Amino acid sequence: MEESSVVDDYQIYFVSNNNQIVFIRTLDGSIFRSVDEGKTWTKQTVPQIMANIHQVPGGIFQLFNTQVKDGMIALYFLGADHKSLWVSSDGGETYLFWDTMPNNIQQLLMHPMYPGKVLGILSLSILILLLLSAKRRNGDKVEIWLGTQFGKEWTNIARLLPPSTNAFWSIFPHTSPNRIYLLQYSNPLQPDPRDTVLVYSDDYFTNTTVLPVRKVQSWAIYEPNKFVVISCVDPLCDSKQLLISDDGGDTFNLVRFPEYGGEAQDEHDFYIWEISDEAIWTYVERSCSRSNINCWGDIFHSNAADKDFTLSLPFSKKYEFTKFNSVDGIYLANQYTTRNGLLESVESVRSLITFNKGSDWEILRAPEVDASGELTNCSIASGCSLHVHGWGSGHFFSYFYSVPNAVGLMVASGNLGQKLDNRPDKSNTYISFNGGIKWQEVRKGSYIPEIGDFGGIIVLGKDSGVIDELLYTVDDGKEWRVCKYGDNSLDITNIRVAPGWKSRRFLMYGQKYVNNSLQTVVAQLNFDEELPKQCTAEDFTTWSPKDEHGQCVLGKATYYQKRKSLCYFGENYVQQATTENCLCVQEDYECDHCFYRKELGSPCTLECSVQDFPEPPANCSGYYEVDAGYRLVDNDNCILDGPHTPKPKGLVSCGMVPPKPVPQSNNSGYSILYVSIVILVLLVVIVIAIGLFRTNECFQHFVYYAIGSESDRSTNVTENHLVDLEQNSIDLTDEDTQ
Repeated sequence: MEESSVVDDYQIYFVSNNNQIVFIRTLDGSIFRSVDEGKTWTKQTVPQIMANIHQVPGGIFQLFNTQVKDGMIALYFLGADHKSLWVSSDGGETYLFWDTMPNNIQQLLMHPMYPGKVLGILSLSILILLLLSAKRRNGDKVEIWLGTQFGKEWTNIARLLPPSTNAFWSIFPHTSPNRIYLLQYSNPLQPDPRDTVLVYSDDYFTNTTVLPVRKVQSWAIYEPNKFVVISCVDPLCDSKQLLISDDGGDTFNLVRFPEYGGEAQDEHDFYIWEISDEAIWTYVERSCSRSNINCWGDIFHSNAADKDFTLSLPFSKKYEFTKFNSVDGIYLANQYTTRNGLLESVESVRSLITFNKGSDWEILRAPEVDASGELTNCSIASGCSLHVHGWGSGHFFSYFYSVPNAVGLMVASGNLGQKLDNRPDKSNTYISFNGGIKWQEVRKGSYIPEIGDFGGIIVLGKDSGVIDELLYTVDDGKEWRVCKYGDNSLDITNIRVAPGWKSRRFLMYGQKYVNNSLQTVVAQLNFDEELPKQCTAEDFTTWSPKDEHGQCVLGKATYYQKRKSLCYFGENYVQQATTENCLCVQEDYECDHCFYRKELGSPCTLECSVQDFPEPPANCSGYYEVDAGYRLVDNDNCILDGPHTPKPKGLVSCGMVPPKPVPQSNNSGYSILYVSIVILVLLVVIVIAIGLFRTNECFQHFVYYAIGSESDRSTNVTENHLVDLEQNSIDLTDEDTQ
């Protein structure tokens, strides 16, 4: 496919059950469809296919799709005028056109079960808001509309909402399938952007329930029953707090992050990086420049109950954290280096890896030779190691990349040295096939990676400059082959494969010059002939991170299947893995609440002021040991019975004095005397009051007025409606697909 407009990198959808049907949107609003996984393309935004599309300048603003339980896929195409809608429920064979949608719909939220239902978020554009009268209320900016019959009918269900409103259909198994959560003002008639609440409704806001959280700044829901809320602490929302619910929002727990460094730390913001390995990985922002580039914070992770967080990695770089998606317990992160507990420089960043779910971190070992086969002479002992880029490094670099079903595989761009180098010409491409234990340099320069066939095929395209070739391997990096793709060179934008990373057919798209005009090219890369034989049981061997790292991961040795022959896995392949529990060793323990490691590999040291710790010994020097400070890593399966390594001991500074309990007074006799005097005085007051009540009419009226009486007073309570509703009824069934 060749087109004058650039492909929208976020609007590529494989929409059929076998991934053969693909839709692409270009930045000029055109839609293209393929029925052979990207080999050939047909433009959809023409009047013969999508009725009335020529009447909408700008074409399609955004494509939305959902796949429901019966396999049906619904596609909604929102016009650039934000009031025209095209819908297809048969993969683009036919389209319905509706002009009944309210103006200024900016976003559509698909129902997870019923494709005929959709929520539309209506918000006025910034330009319109600037032209509006200053008297217009803040709450008039956002409304929620319900679309039924595949977008034919629309009904307003909520209005007077904050500009930051977002809404979600419930994904919780115990709730109504029509439950909707959204953010709104505590009092819509007197909107205050700093005073917002979360609500839900099971009947399209005829009735509303308020969740027990206030001053909500942002929120998200996660399967199966998790609710995460960030709320404001101060009026300007400079400091925030994190609340978590594990029962779908019925109750919330305020997260208390342990202090360290001897003082309380401001919590400017929170980001949930991962919910994996039965833990919530949270980035707590401590400092951030106005440019939002040089930000640093601390990474904490929770225990299984999500109530007790421990510090995993301080001074981490924003957006520079990822799970090694194909194996348990292994993560990568980038950290600012420090000196005497202070940030050295925003340019001084190093890459770290953990093999035990963040209990402790290690420096990435550099490969022994580079892409040319020359010795790197880079060792940790000499202060040299491998550093790789994450999402926060900018668009000049390919960030670390792994997928769930390519066991042990990760591709990243970076450099060797003492710190991460942000100069694009210093970045090279590295790959690990064994869970980050060892790395090899594939090529000089930064390359865009993509992975297919469960990791059996890896494709690399130069991420800058105009070139005419790709690199690929089908034998786990033993040989890198070159694929020439024509006479015309191409500046590659990205390489994609169908969801699941099972296919052997890839999509490559980018730009090239044709007759002095820049054209967008979308091409299919077909590797079917590279691996003509499908794998059988004899083509596999077992592999475990323990075999190379020497230690179990999370208390168990997991043995995965890996290829030992040239063959393809096939899209129906199911990864087989077996586990074997190991005896507990020190790596199976992490720092407990209020303890953390001051340096890589150092013991867990107390940093918070806590009670019930033993006094330091008489001749204490530096630190003394206590039986606290460590806990078994959650989800760790190590064996405690047997000749295992005993639980490590935590360290407490000799200068840290535990808070002492408030001493109890021994003057019990005086306490009894004081209580007796108070009781006697109360009795005297009561006797006098009774006498006045019986003999003094003015005192009687005073008492009646103070306590009230059902005969002469009534209470009129007016309930503030949380959602301003249209008073028309909505007759909908759960099976609405029409």
